[in-house]
Amino acid sequence: MREVGDCPERGRVALLGALFTEDPEERERHVAAAEAIAERFGDTDLGFDALSYVGWCLIERGRIDEGMLRLDEAVAAATNGEVANPADIGDIYCKMLFACELARDVRRAEQWMAVAESWVDRTGAVPVSTIYCRTYYCGILTAAGRWGEAERELEWSVRRHDPAYPGLRAGALIRLADLRVRQGRLEEAAQLLGGHEHDPAAVAPIARLHLARGDAELAVCVLRRHLTRHGDGVLHAPVLTLLAEAEIAAGRVENAEVVGGRLRELATGSHALVVALADYVAGLACDAAGDEEAVRHLEAALGRFGSAGLPYEEARTRLALARALAATSPGIAMAEAHAALEQFEQMSAAPDADAAASVLRRLGGPGRRRPRRAGPLTQRETEVLGLLTEGMSNEQIAQRLTISRRTAEHHVSSVLAKLGVVSRAEAVARTLRTSDLPPHGRRLVRQPFGTRK
Repeated sequence: MREVGDCPERGRVALLGALFTEDPEERERHVAAAEAIAERFGDTDLGFDALSYVGWCLIERGRIDEGMLRLDEAVAAATNGEVANPADIGDIYCKMLFACELARDVRRAEQWMAVAESWVDRTGAVPVSTIYCRTYYCGILTAAGRWGEAERELEWSVRRHDPAYPGLRAGALIRLADLRVRQGRLEEAAQLLGGHEHDPAAVAPIARLHLARGDAELAVCVLRRHLTRHGDGVLHAPVLTLLAEAEIAAGRVENAEVVGGRLRELATGSHALVVALADYVAGLACDAAGDEEAVRHLEAALGRFGSAGLPYEEARTRLALARALAATSPGIAMAEAHAALEQFEQMSAAPDADAAASVLRRLGGPGRRRPRRAGPLTQRETEVLGLLTEGMSNEQIAQRLTISRRTAEHHVSSVLAKLGVVSRAEAVARTLRTSDLPPHGRRLVRQPFGTRK
């Protein structure tokens, strides 16, 4: 670069340096250098790209709302014609998707994706096409409760990258594992997480997996080790929330209250998500301690999660509220549990749906009001259904798909549940009658924004 001299390309090299360093202070130095170069040469494209990195740096510092405003400005420029370079436009959108996933800012992501789709239709340009952007998009789909779409996209992402380059696949594998835990497919989640035990991004799905298996102590150990190494700032609020849940599951309400206190500190003047999580944890801790304040905290969290467009968190809060109200207001508790069950079933959150049904039964309700049908078939389930129509046994399906027999059995059971039938023969008959199975069990996968050619 010394031979070339001072030029805009040095600014893009600086942004690459910001992208690949893990040191926040070094990242900010790289971004500041890129900004200065953009101003010196009047390079608008570089300037707005650097602005998106400024937003990223602010979010990394915990200044989420301020960082999002910088990203809003950069994305607005990318869609209204102020940025011409497709690479810079793609980079700006990638930063926005990453930030929205990190902050679970579903509403902002939905708004900008709608704008971006309109822009793509109008211009024919394709600003977002990398695996990383698709992976961030999958995180947003998961947060928005659109688990079927997230699953298809993540499975595509995992297949897209050569296993010889595990670093490129890690993000998709970890996000898919997290989704599998929420779906109750624990064996698959464990397989996906293998080799990622030391990846900071994997701490939440690993802890959730331990909790789902009934090992709260191990979940607490994993979460506390992570927080010791990486800090407990604003961006760690979801991990702190999971830690509080694990401490309560381990029978240590007082520890959960301490974690809740830390969340309340972080929530002061903070992003709306952190405030909602602080209320949620306060509600759980109060309920575990027999404190009537639980209902007030949980109702506050419920409203905030609903406004943020986070249906999974909303449903879990409804279920917690049902438990807190069970003794004093059983009618209201039953209504909340029913609403939670509906949301869980729509998202295919099988373990949570089971928990909601259990609460309903204890309240004297009927439990599930319909057969357990957890949404559309996944791509793998569609493949399994195709093999069922060929008359294959579970063992033959396992061999054909190179999976364990137990996993094949799980897929078959899930297919039957989703189709609302009780036998393999019924599933085959219904499939042949409706002719809704593509040849060879394949499905067309809807591509997200930025992948149309």
